[in-house]
Amino acid sequence: MDFTEILNRPFRWPKAGDKLFSASSRWDGNAHLEPHGHGRLVMMMNGYKCGADMMVQQATANRFDQEALVYPIIFNYRQYIELSLKYLIASYGRSVGVEANWKTHSLTVLWA
Repeated sequence: MDFTEILNRPFRWPKAGDKLFSASSRWDGNAHLEPHGHGRLVMMMNGYKCGADMMVQQATANRFDQEALVYPIIFNYRQYIELSLKYLIASYGRSVGVEANWKTHSLTVLWA
């Protein structure tokens, strides 16, 4: 089922046992969900940055989208910065005595 078909289906509330995601029968219809933490972190980091960049392009091209997109743009860039700091700490922190902190979202804590 493609996105248009999904949008045109009658609405129903979720039921117990429903799957949030499922694999498409078409190989090119599936997004790759990275099972390994380090690769997943890189994909998420790049995805938030790419999404923010695309929203900036849209907001620049269409003045009417600026107000609607400013907060998602800020959120995505902030997520990109947070994940980038976590990536750097996880990759190189041990060599300078800094352990990864996966429980904080504070940029100040991560930056320190």
